[in-house]
This record gives sequence, structure tokens and C-alpha cells, in this order.
Amino acid sequence: MRWRTASATRRRPPKLTVIARRLPDGAAFAVRGRDAWALLELAMGGPKGVTPIDNPGPRWSGHVFNLKRRHGLDIETRHESHKGRFPGVHASYVLRGAVEIVSRSVVRSVPAFSSERRGSAALAGDRSQS
Repeated sequence: MRWRTASATRRRPPKLTVIARRLPDGAAFAVRGRDAWALLELAMGGPKGVTPIDNPGPRWSGHVFNLKRRHGLDIETRHESHKGRFPGVHASYVLRGAVEIVSRSVVRSVPAFSSERRGSAALAGDRSQS
């Protein structure tokens, strides 16, 4: 018998999925999770771009890296200085290539150890044996 803990029955957060394509004639590609959120923010940012200061989110540089490497998007990184109590430098990101957002959806996942998943896995195992 498996012990059920609070973490085993907790649902995972919904995952954002964006289907986009590079214009004018690029093939469609799917982006999921926080990378999808970053792509939407970059698309809405326009020529001004987005900064982690104005659009807080973890790992902006990581999301930009993933979008560049995995999907070949043209994203410019500008380094801007800021003053104030804690002066320094921050990055600003601008989506340079034209991208069309074809669709976006939020998928709610099932609990990690739900009876539905165990049942469907058991059924899949039964089918593979025949």
C-alpha cells in the first residue's frame, strides 16, 4: 500500500502552451511553461522591449536563451544602466523578428499520483501485453 502525502495529492500548476510561427512563412512551433510566458511578454513589449524590472519573473535570461536556441528567435539583449539607491546594469530584451501568436492555452495537469493516472497506466500495460 502506498502512503498518500499532501504532496502526492497536490495538483501541479497549470502549464501555459503557446503555438507561434515566424513571419512571413515560418513553420509553427510550440513553446510551453515559463518560456511561453516570456514569448508572450516579448511579443507584447514591441520595439521598446521588456526588462526584468518592469516585468518581474524568474530567469529572464534563461527564457531568452531557450527561445533563441530551441526556436531560433531573433531576440536582442541590450544592457542598460540604472541609478538610484542600488545603481547597476540590467538587461532589456527586444523581439526583433516578426512572430505571430497562433494560439495559447492553459493545460491543467492531473495530480502526480491520482488513481486516474494509475488506472490509465494499468490499462496501457494491459493493452501492450495482448
